Amino acid sequence: MRARLIDQEDGDQIVVLPPGFELPGAEVMIVQDGDRLILSPLTEEAAS
Repeated sequence: MRARLIDQEDGDQIVVLPPGFELPGAEVMIVQDGDRLILSPLTEEAAS
């Protein structure tokens, strides 16, 4: 299965991940913004 990228009218993009998609928890940061979850690569700066 593949992820889908959806372009929004306001210029934002949404990635739809398939069921069972996994990421190593030590490599990403998850932030909640209202009803959305934002996945970002974890950098050394964000970890400290």
